[in-house]
Amino acid sequence: ENPLVVVVVVVVVGDDDDDVVITADTSAHFRLFTETVFGTPSSSSSSSSSSTLRAREEEMRWRIETLDRELGKTKRGKRAFEGLKEGSIRGAKECALEVTEQKRLEDWDSYVWLLAQVYAHVVILMKVVGDEAENRKDWVGMDEFEEIFMGDERVNITDDPRLPALLREWNSSITKIARVNLDLLNMIIGIDGEENLKKVPSFCGELMREVEKMYGFHHKDEYDWGVKSEVIEIAMKIPEARRSKKSPGRDLVQNQIALETADLSAAVFHQKYFKTQKPCVVRKYANEQKWKLLDLCKTTEFLRDEMFGGSRVVPVEYGFPGSGDSGTGVVSLAEFSEALNASNAVDSSGDGASIRFKIAYVSQHCLFHHAPELQKYISIPHLTLGKVTSEGASNLWIGTRETRTSLHRDPYNNIFVQVSGFKYIRIYLDDQTEKLYSEAVMTTGGKKQVNAFTRSFVKDVENPDVKRFPKFVEATYFDTILHPGDAMFIPYGAWHYVRSLSTSVSVNFWF
Repeated sequence: ENPLVVVVVVVVVGDDDDDVVITADTSAHFRLFTETVFGTPSSSSSSSSSSTLRAREEEMRWRIETLDRELGKTKRGKRAFEGLKEGSIRGAKECALEVTEQKRLEDWDSYVWLLAQVYAHVVILMKVVGDEAENRKDWVGMDEFEEIFMGDERVNITDDPRLPALLREWNSSITKIARVNLDLLNMIIGIDGEENLKKVPSFCGELMREVEKMYGFHHKDEYDWGVKSEVIEIAMKIPEARRSKKSPGRDLVQNQIALETADLSAAVFHQKYFKTQKPCVVRKYANEQKWKLLDLCKTTEFLRDEMFGGSRVVPVEYGFPGSGDSGTGVVSLAEFSEALNASNAVDSSGDGASIRFKIAYVSQHCLFHHAPELQKYISIPHLTLGKVTSEGASNLWIGTRETRTSLHRDPYNNIFVQVSGFKYIRIYLDDQTEKLYSEAVMTTGGKKQVNAFTRSFVKDVENPDVKRFPKFVEATYFDTILHPGDAMFIPYGAWHYVRSLSTSVSVNFWF
């Protein structure tokens, strides 16, 4: 079922006999996307002016026309095409609604629907940004955008995070546009192959940067991150004893996941863990692989550095412990560093309970695509067996202490690497599913998957409601605490729960 994949690792030895690390920016997974969307470093630096709105509109006209034959095969496709052909915010909105309904019906076998959604987002963003954006600070089309979207219940839905940002309600139009921008980025990442990527508008990277620039001009500091802190160092030891929250006298880790050393070979990994779909932890894996990200993420300073994406606008989830002040939005990485510094102050204090901080999480974000310079600071793990593709995305997870990822399972294998800080992870294998109170399967369109993203109704895994979920306490689990440099294999379909014990930075690779 899972044929052995032979991975050949080439190590180049320099004059000083130090190994030269083959970094992620040289891999096809990242290189093709970066060059297509943002251009090569030489081409991007030599570009003296952005494309004009007229040139962009002309390019979009002929790109949209290429979808006519394929979309025209169905009534919904024809309506989507006619909306796109208008080249307006209103028409693009109608196209997005048709495409979303097509996706809900799981009839998503052709790339034409994904491209139609990409083009609808591009049309809206370029109309809102307007012409000569590098010389302005105002949104040319924001009034029109608000007029068309305000009051339309179809595009202001509050309770379904699976919907595109364009159709959801946000706290402001600026936040909505920024989230639409992020959706565009993620959609392009999901396009596989050089021929398909050629169908992405040539100015997309430029347009996305313009949206972020406008966001920087217009957004107000809307988040109260708690204490103002200058503590930039991320904890190098677990700030609290590794004890159970429910029983303070009991070790937090009760059934340690299998441990391996950093020299674990791909062949042994495949035979011992991948083939049997058993989880394992590889201690100091990223250290052995010479990830420069380990040093970069010892403090929060890199988040304020433009070279590493300081002005990149990213999705954020937030909330104070025990309060109703929670939600989702967007934030620049530079501003987000303030939330982490408040968390660091708690981690470094002997009396953390007296320090007010907001739990905040930039979770599952494609920052290596979004800020390509970071690609040079990691390598693609050989434990992914050469299987990482656009669909099996690479993500960065950055958050304060006490962030949680609720118990769920994914339709991918996962290599999860802890870069800085500490995380507690609990794993339930598939044979425990009947005791985990699974919600309905959350599909994302396309062919039906037996094991698409699925969540458990049990939200407080470490202190479950036994009356509501009596079988849950009978479920067998494995657990561990990940330290900086550790990597973990989470098998396809394995249920997992994650809690940050300190400020934390992690990377994962789905394959």
